[in-house]
Amino acid sequence: MNDSDHAGEVLTGAWRAAFGVSPDPSKAYGLAIKAVETAAKPQVSPKDDVATLGKMRGVLRDQKWGLPLAQQDDEGLILREMVSALWTGQTDRHGSDGPLVTPTQEQAETAIMLAVPLVHWFSSGAASRP
Repeated sequence: MNDSDHAGEVLTGAWRAAFGVSPDPSKAYGLAIKAVETAAKPQVSPKDDVATLGKMRGVLRDQKWGLPLAQQDDEGLILREMVSALWTGQTDRHGSDGPLVTPTQEQAETAIMLAVPLVHWFSSGAASRP
């Protein structure tokens, strides 16, 4: 969560919102998503000025993406599933199909723990198209 990197700054804000003195699970979850959007956009949707995690989820589904693992993730399953879990788990965003339900503290913490490797992988270039 390097503060010199914008995605890292956003992720730091998510961490503070979840684990600070006065936790705010909704803010923490929203910032976790924004951190991943910030890190992923330059690689996944560089020409889309309004790229959201939902839109990038579709790009990851439609294109081949992977991680540099000993057993290659050539189909991008790990990335797609982690991004999908993060995106679909936010139940209090505007425009949701279901009822707006504030995330629990546990859900916010889990979202941040999903966001940390995603931000790192997209920021470092580890998540890439083979």
